[in-house]
Amino acid sequence: MQYSRYVALIDGHTADIDITIRRAAVGLRWDYARRQALTVEVDREVSLSERGYEARLQWSAAIP
Repeated sequence: MQYSRYVALIDGHTADIDITIRRAAVGLRWDYARRQALTVEVDREVSLSERGYEARLQWSAAIP
């Protein structure tokens, strides 16, 4: 995959090209007010060059 024609086209424009092979994620959303919510997500990602975990916490609101 690192030697694909597509990657060769954009290789000169970026120094950090990595292709994700596998990603698994689990998340939870809690609507705690009428127009507000908290979201928590944890994922595990495997790419061509590394493996890692990531956690996200997000607050969202709708303003009328």
